[in-house]
Amino acid sequence: MEPIELLILGELTLRRNGTALKAPQGKAAAILLALAPAGDAVPVRELLKVIATASGPPSDNAVRQHVGTLRGSEVPIVAGPRGKGTYSLDFARCRVDALEFVAGVEAEEPVDALLALWRGPVDEAMFRSKTWAPVRKARTRLLQRIERLPEAERASLTELARFAALFPDDPEVHPVRPSGRGSKPLLLVVEDNPDIMREICEQLSTYYRLLPVTGLREWRTLLAERPESLDGVQGALVDLHLTSTLDDQRGLHVLKYLRQKTDILAALVTANAMESSDYRNQERKAEFRLVAIVNKKESDWWNALEIAAQLLVGEGDAERRHRLETRLETAYRFFRREHQNNDAGRQLERCKDDYATVIGLVKVGPLERATAEVARFCKAWPSFEIR
Repeated sequence: MEPIELLILGELTLRRNGTALKAPQGKAAAILLALAPAGDAVPVRELLKVIATASGPPSDNAVRQHVGTLRGSEVPIVAGPRGKGTYSLDFARCRVDALEFVAGVEAEEPVDALLALWRGPVDEAMFRSKTWAPVRKARTRLLQRIERLPEAERASLTELARFAALFPDDPEVHPVRPSGRGSKPLLLVVEDNPDIMREICEQLSTYYRLLPVTGLREWRTLLAERPESLDGVQGALVDLHLTSTLDDQRGLHVLKYLRQKTDILAALVTANAMESSDYRNQERKAEFRLVAIVNKKESDWWNALEIAAQLLVGEGDAERRHRLETRLETAYRFFRREHQNNDAGRQLERCKDDYATVIGLVKVGPLERATAEVARFCKAWPSFEIR
């Protein structure tokens, strides 16, 4: 006879030869859900815990009765030696998806195939119970493996979003959650110095997912072969110089692309002394839609880098207003530039008046209204240079 399939990573399902069998209900189901993932004998005292009620734990006889019900449903359960007080599944006569998951994680099978084994949510109390410990440990290992994947490879996982949605409030899943509440924000980091790149990743990886690009050549390869890698990027940290030439300023090419082709805001990282003046900083910020310029020559530049990252993705009132102001300033700058040499005097005056109104809202007005007004301004006064 073909082994029975016990599918517990989701709604309890029993099958034989592809045909669904009647699944147990109530406390019999609870006992099966405790036995199946253990992979070994389970003491009766543990089974009593999963069928206990508010009035207290049931008797050992109740466990025997529910085991009898399961055997009547063709579930192969064997009792331990007399006096041991244990039960286990006859694993030679059944297949358990949770145990396949544990074994697959150990064997480092394809991530998507492992995630696909989870068909639906699992009762939280059951998942945290003692007999589910092997499954919890395997899930932790798999999540750690996913977190170590290159961002592009992680983005290609077709099952990850569905799997993460099964655990909406689980902080252990948050670091790999593709989007939504609790997920780590995704930052693009473009830096050609391997030592500095490594330090940046070490500094920021606790709070952010990072898409590292180690120089101009890799940036061009990414655009040519993996442009979808930029999907979901919420901000960018871009080094000014991306070749061995000290004054190449190729980072500006990256910033220009981000401004023209994406909605991604950026921060410029530089050791160029010319970037130190306030006037130069403001010009750069408006030109390239920058929330900040981080000067590597400053003694506290690591702290400034963390502040820049927070400005890019932080959800506080100050960070959100800062990003709105950045978008507004860049839009205003480019519209004026593109129309200053033609017969558009009245249009420029209207744009200027509109800007004055919107910047006032961004500074002190209701945040949601300011957000809507900045979006309206960018659409009303468009530029070929800005997405």
